[in-house]
Amino acid sequence: MTKPRQILPGACHLVSRRCTQRIYLLRPSKAVEEVVLYCLAYAMAKTGVKVHAFVVMSNHLHLVVTDPYGKLPEFAHLLHRHIANALNARYGRWENFWAAGSYSDVQLDTVADIARKILYTLLNPVEAGLVKRATQWPGLTSAGIPFGAKIKARRPKFYFREDGEMPDELDLVLTVPPKMKISQRKLTETIQHRSAEMEAVYQREAARRGRKFLGAKRCRQVRPFDRPRSREPRRGLNPRVAGALESTRIAAIRRLKSFWSLYEEARRRWRDGARNVLFPHGTYGLRVFAKVQCRGPTMPDDCPPHRLGP
Repeated sequence: MTKPRQILPGACHLVSRRCTQRIYLLRPSKAVEEVVLYCLAYAMAKTGVKVHAFVVMSNHLHLVVTDPYGKLPEFAHLLHRHIANALNARYGRWENFWAAGSYSDVQLDTVADIARKILYTLLNPVEAGLVKRATQWPGLTSAGIPFGAKIKARRPKFYFREDGEMPDELDLVLTVPPKMKISQRKLTETIQHRSAEMEAVYQREAARRGRKFLGAKRCRQVRPFDRPRSREPRRGLNPRVAGALESTRIAAIRRLKSFWSLYEEARRRWRDGARNVLFPHGTYGLRVFAKVQCRGPTMPDDCPPHRLGP
C-alpha cells in the first residue's frame, strides 16, 4: 500500500507527472499548449491552488504550486484527467495517458527550496540539452513570463463541449510564493538573473563534453508516439520532501514519518470500529471521503468561491 500524502494548507509543492512509457504525448504543439494551459487554469480556479512556475516537456511536466486550502489532490486530479482525456481524443487513442501510479509531489518547506525548484522547473529543457536558454523552449513554459502577469487560457475547440460548464476563457496568473516576502518585479529579476547564470553553466558543460543542443526546431519535429532511445531509470528514489540543508531535510522526513505512524494507528482503530478516533493533521482521503475527524487546525471542506471565466 502506498504511503498516504500529508496535505497541509499553505504548503508549497513541486508536482511532476510523466507520460506512459515516456512517449512524447506532450510534445510542443499548439494543441498541447492550448489543452494544458486551459486545464491548468481550470484546476486552479476550482481549487484555489496558486502556480508559481511550470514547464511542459515532451513526455512530462513540472509545476511549482502553493496549496492554500489543502486541495492539492483535487487540483492534480482535475488537471491530469482533463489533459489525458482531451489529448487522447486529439490523438485518437484510448490507453493510459500517464505512467502507472500517481503523480510525484515533493513538499518544499523553505524559501531556498522553493527558489531551487522554480529554477529546476524553468531550466529543465536546458539541463536536458534541448535548448540553450529556457525561453527558447517551444513548448509551454512560464520562463520569460513575469510574476503577476495575466495569461489568457481559451477553451480548445476540440473535446470540450461548447455548452458545458467549462467557460470559454479563463485567466491564469503567475504568483509569487507566499513564503517569499518579495515583490513581483524583484522575484522576476532574480529568477531571470539566476537562470542566465545556470544556462551559462549548462552551455559550458555541453561544450566540454562536445555535445550540441538539439534546438527548438528539432524539438518541434518529434512525433507524439515516439519516445527516448535511452534506457529508462528504474527503482530510483521518489522523495516526498526537499531540503538543500541536511537539517531541514531530516526535520521534514521526521515530520512525515510521525504523520505516517499516527495515521496508521488511527486507521487501525477506525477500521476496528472506533469512530471517535482523531487522525493526524494533513489527512486527506479519509477526511474528504469518509469524514473522519482530524487533529490540528480545521481543514476547509471547500475553498472560497472562485470566478470561472472573465
